[in-house]
Amino acid sequence: MTNDGNFEPSQFTSHLKTLLNQFEKRFQDFSCLEPLVSFFVKPFTIHHEATETATAIARIISSEVENLELEIVDLKKDIILQAHATDVDFWKLIKKNVSKNESQLNLKL
Repeated sequence: MTNDGNFEPSQFTSHLKTLLNQFEKRFQDFSCLEPLVSFFVKPFTIHHEATETATAIARIISSEVENLELEIVDLKKDIILQAHATDVDFWKLIKKNVSKNESQLNLKL
């Protein structure tokens, strides 16, 4: 409002635009994490290609995308692991057989 009691929308519009820009800037990284989170919640459900998931993981642990992609494909092909996919301790089952890259990722998460 101005001193004379009139509503001045340009002040609010400007403030809302600034808030929107800040919101987009601060939360843009969350979209990059979506394939990663989907993979860890349901590793055998195909929401994303292995390359997209491997790229998201590689950004976090500074690893080679190609190696991670192969590991993801191998994991998704494992029939025994698929049978245990809904187990609470699923990720503990593969912990014994994980590679260095996956171990680094598990530690960071």
